[in-house]
Amino acid sequence: MTVRALSVVWAVVLIVVIGFTAFMERLGASVFEKPLDIGGAEVVVVGSSLIRDAVPWDPVEGGIFGDGRLHKRLAKPLIDERMSLKYLRDAITGGATIVVVEISAFSFDYNRNSPEKTGPVSGPTRFDFIRDFSARIDLGIQQLGDEDDIVQDISYEYHDPREEFDGVPREKYNLLFPLYPKRPKYDEALREQIRRAKMQGTDIVFVSMPRSATVEAYMSAEEYDALIDHQRAIAAEYGVPLIVLGPFWPDDHFRDISHPNIRGRERFLSEIADWIEARR
Repeated sequence: MTVRALSVVWAVVLIVVIGFTAFMERLGASVFEKPLDIGGAEVVVVGSSLIRDAVPWDPVEGGIFGDGRLHKRLAKPLIDERMSLKYLRDAITGGATIVVVEISAFSFDYNRNSPEKTGPVSGPTRFDFIRDFSARIDLGIQQLGDEDDIVQDISYEYHDPREEFDGVPREKYNLLFPLYPKRPKYDEALREQIRRAKMQGTDIVFVSMPRSATVEAYMSAEEYDALIDHQRAIAAEYGVPLIVLGPFWPDDHFRDISHPNIRGRERFLSEIADWIEARR
């Protein structure tokens, strides 16, 4: 093949790659911008894979909190602030009466992303454009298949968290813990959704997720208490009540170091139901 022909081939490949990337970005952007249909659910629970495993996907007779209300779970593994805000926005727009939001994305990051390793970050940065662009591409690619990152149900099986975390060897747990506190980056966007909810009569509740007893070997009780104090301060600043579950639940409530199994799910739903009932 001549140099000219090879150049043409590479040019065509480049055009196809750029075109595909642009298409995926636009498809992902449309997904982000389009409100999700919550199907008339009065209760919406928003969060990461921790919420995915703590809240059932299918309707529950009598409601997940025992009050008969239909629920909708909006969960995404490693959910960030932007997606948490989107799901919160969609829940309010859909007419939910209560939205339970995992506070994680607004209050901490994992050890591997700590300022000591990445440098201090406060507020949106110039790199957010790249991160958001990549997130839109990822959302677009997800639309090409049937993959649903909101798993329909979880396993009853218990995995000893002392052995591994979703296949991650124990010696790599320090990439995740201790968790380090951070402030919400999209302050005004969060305040806007809280204002919308109040005007519409939608209750927003933050929830701090429990961790397995094994985590205490990587994040001391003192460090965990400091994180909870930080989360309480954020919740108070935004005028949103906070449900604190934990600090540490027994290992047999989890299918790995952090994700609840069916026993953990039952306790999670029961404790939130008790909190809601006590507020009435």
